[in-house]
Amino acid sequence: MIELPDFEIIKALPFRVPSERKSYVVYFLIKDSELVYVGRTNNFFWRISGHQEDGKDFDDFRIMEFECKEATVFAEKFYVMTYKPRLNKQRYVKYVNEHFTLLKYSEICNEC
Repeated sequence: MIELPDFEIIKALPFRVPSERKSYVVYFLIKDSELVYVGRTNNFFWRISGHQEDGKDFDDFRIMEFECKEATVFAEKFYVMTYKPRLNKQRYVKYVNEHFTLLKYSEICNEC
């Protein structure tokens, strides 16, 4: 089973972009050192530009790359449940809290 790192560890990682143009990532939008949004995508550059166009206010970001989509779903839900970022829609946070139970990572992503 994989252990997902605490946000403080993620925030301390060096700034970088995905290693491939279309890779599976969970991304963390940060404003003044506060985690304000967690998302997932397989097209990071397109998604970040969309957030900028939508007016999401952030001044930094970090990413975690994964080998499969299922892993990003697991990680995104874990971080939304744990940190409840203020820019994640509250109905999504409520849904995740009510319907998502943490399973072993290997149970979710056993084909990665």
